Amino acid sequence: MSLYGSGRNVAVIFPLPFPYLASASESSEMTETPLTSNTNQMSGSYELVLSAVILGLGGLWLDNKFGTSPVLTITLGTLGFLGAVVSLVFRYRHRMAELEAQR
Repeated sequence: MSLYGSGRNVAVIFPLPFPYLASASESSEMTETPLTSNTNQMSGSYELVLSAVILGLGGLWLDNKFGTSPVLTITLGTLGFLGAVVSLVFRYRHRMAELEAQR
């Protein structure tokens, strides 16, 4: 993994948000500790709530700006929640495929 195109390799000391996007060489270098495992498991709940709340607040601001009462708030909040659900499903499937490959 190079940093800003410098060509130097740096150690990955944090889990990638989408581990299924990591290359095979990067994923083999990362080891999962109990702390990172618990952190990864807890991130899903925060992602579900925060994505819907943040996009919902953005929709509320846009609704107040354009005068389209609850339309954008509901739409953006729903899109935020659905995006988080899709992300969690992909991460779950990837994790299950990893565990199946270890069998």
